[in-house]
Amino acid sequence: MRKVLLAVLALVFALPAHGDPAPPAEPWRPVRVFIGSWTGSRGVAEFTVKVDRKYASASDRRQLVVTEKTNGRSSPETWGAIAFDAGRQALVIRLAEDSASDLVLEPGDPGELEATRLVFATPAGSAHPARITYEQVNWNEFVERLEEAKDGGQFAVVSETHFKRKS
Repeated sequence: MRKVLLAVLALVFALPAHGDPAPPAEPWRPVRVFIGSWTGSRGVAEFTVKVDRKYASASDRRQLVVTEKTNGRSSPETWGAIAFDAGRQALVIRLAEDSASDLVLEPGDPGELEATRLVFATPAGSAHPARITYEQVNWNEFVERLEEAKDGGQFAVVSETHFKRKS
């Protein structure tokens, strides 16, 4: 009887408290480097904007919440989130201001241990094709490029932000 009780207790404590378990750690490997606080400058059209950004794990550990503060704002606002989509078996970016479609992480070179270039893109046939590319310069620096394709044309750069890790 005691063995049965211990087995039941072990099972109860092993099960997640709320629904599905958090995704396994492996899919998060490409974006772990971004966790933390960053400062940067964004080139938009003919001007430059100062940007402070933070990537932090949500309390449920199911997504990275991305907040951003730019020139003139008194407090950070949610830029979006990076989450693991179990149906697609891939990481996705969900932008706060554009919930129309997710940007899905494109598969990288399977032989590459640590990716230095990540591309998140809207699915083929999307009404508003977009992609976000992260180019890691080193552990403390990366470039984020936002591109859009209008009217079925080629992708064009909308903004480019150079980030450095805050000390």
